[in-house]
Amino acid sequence: MDLEGTLREVIAHYNEFRSPEAHAEFLSWDGKTFRVSFTGHFCRTCGVYDYFEDLQEKLRDRGLETRIAEIQETPNGAVVTFQLLSRDFPSAQSLVSS
Repeated sequence: MDLEGTLREVIAHYNEFRSPEAHAEFLSWDGKTFRVSFTGHFCRTCGVYDYFEDLQEKLRDRGLETRIAEIQETPNGAVVTFQLLSRDFPSAQSLVSS
């Protein structure tokens, strides 16, 4: 499976446990960062970052180390840009080494 496919699979797994409180949707992958839209009824003033960090944990379980590069609040949630840091995922090695 390619990296984008793995990201989509991890997000689908995340949604099995977090939806409807928080629903994640894969938006884009540019070779170094990927964007995910988070919507739902999660608290916007306390603990909202926990939902983003939960996705990072699920990614880490698949060998993908990330950091949150940007958070853009939206009326219904947030769009989060994650930077891929991991070199543990074989398909990602050449993509993150440049």
